[in-house]
Amino acid sequence: MKKKISVLVNGTFHAIELAKYLYKKKQLGLLIICYPKYKIRENIFDKKKIKTFGIIYILQYFFSKIDPNKKNIINFLIINLFDYFASILINKNNTDVLICWASICSLTIKKCKKMGIKTILIRGSTHIDYQIGLLEKEYLKFNKFFPKHNYLLLNKEKKEYDLCDFIEVPSNFCKKTFIDNHFNKKKIYVIPRSIDTNIFQVKRTFNKKPKNIIFVGNTIFRKGLIYLINSLGNLDFDFKLTIVGSINKNILFSLCKDISKYKINFTGHLNQQDLIKEYSKADIFCLPTLEEGMSNVILQAMSCSLPVIVTNISGGEDIIENNFDGIIIKPRNSNQIANSINSLYFDDNLRAKISTNSRKKIIKFFQRNFIYNRAVNLYSNL
Repeated sequence: MKKKISVLVNGTFHAIELAKYLYKKKQLGLLIICYPKYKIRENIFDKKKIKTFGIIYILQYFFSKIDPNKKNIINFLIINLFDYFASILINKNNTDVLICWASICSLTIKKCKKMGIKTILIRGSTHIDYQIGLLEKEYLKFNKFFPKHNYLLLNKEKKEYDLCDFIEVPSNFCKKTFIDNHFNKKKIYVIPRSIDTNIFQVKRTFNKKPKNIIFVGNTIFRKGLIYLINSLGNLDFDFKLTIVGSINKNILFSLCKDISKYKINFTGHLNQQDLIKEYSKADIFCLPTLEEGMSNVILQAMSCSLPVIVTNISGGEDIIENNFDGIIIKPRNSNQIANSINSLYFDDNLRAKISTNSRKKIIKFFQRNFIYNRAVNLYSNL
C-alpha cells in the first residue's frame, strides 16, 4: 500500500510542485500552506487535499511592514499559530510521512512523533548556526550592521533539527555543516533542486563574443555581489553587467566606490517570463555566493545554456564538472572571477563547450520529474 505523504510549508518554495507530483502518484495526504487561495488559484488541483491559511499570510504581511526583519515576538506567535493549526489537521488517517519546512513545524513534529508518523524537515541551506556565523563575519568585514535573527524562531528551528526523524538538504556542502554540528550523517540526506527544462530554455549561437554578464540574487553579502563588482576592473573587454533582484543599491554603492564607472543595469525583481528574457540576452552567468543550499538560478541559467561561474559552496559543486559544463571558483576571490570571465571571453571553444554541456547536464540529471521520483521513493521507504 502506498504511503500518504503530507506537505507543510509557510510560503511556496517547491512545495506546490512536489504536492502535484505526489497527487499524480496518488500519494498526497495534505498540502497545508500558509497562503491565501487566490494566490495559488492556478495550482489548486484538489480542494479537499489543500488547506490554506490566508489569515496567517495577511497577518505576516501586515507585521512585516511594521518590522521588515521580522524580529518581533508577534511574528513568532503568528508562525506558532500556523504550526498549531497544522498539527490539528495532521493525523494517521491522512498522513504516514510529513514533509515540512524548517522553523514552522516544531508543534506538528511533536504530535507526529506521538502518532508514529515519520517526519522530514527540509532545510534549504546550511545549518542555521553556520549560516548566521558566516554572514555575521561578512557584515563585520565591511563595517555594516548585521540584523540579528529572531531568537525565538532560531530556537524553534534548532529544536526541529533534533525532533525530526530526518533532515533533507539540497547539497553535500549543506550536509557537511550539519555533520560538523554533531548530527548523525544517517539522519541527513541530500535531494538536489530541480527545474522544468521546457520552461527554461534558450536557443544560442556561439559566433559572437560575449558582452553581457548576468547576476541573479536578492542580497548583497550572502550572494557575494561585492566580489563580482570588484572583479570588473580586471576584465579585458567591453561589457555590460545586469543585476536581477531586489538589491539595495544605496548599500552597494557605498561599498563599491568605483561602481558608477561600469555599465550596470539594475532590473529589480522579475517574474519568470522576464527573467528568461534576461537569460536570453546574457552571455555569461556569475553567482559568487558565500553560502547557499543549491541555488535555483544556477539550474535556470544552465538550463538556458549559459556558461556559469559559481563558487564551490553554492550547490553548484554538486552539479558542475569544472571547465566542462561550468566553472567552479573559490568564494571571496575577485581575481578568480575576473580570470574566469576573461577565459570565457577569449576562449571560444571553452565557452561553446560549457554552454552546450550545461543544458545537457540539467536535462540528464536535474529535471523535475527525475528529482521528485527520487525523493518520493526515498520518502516511501522510510
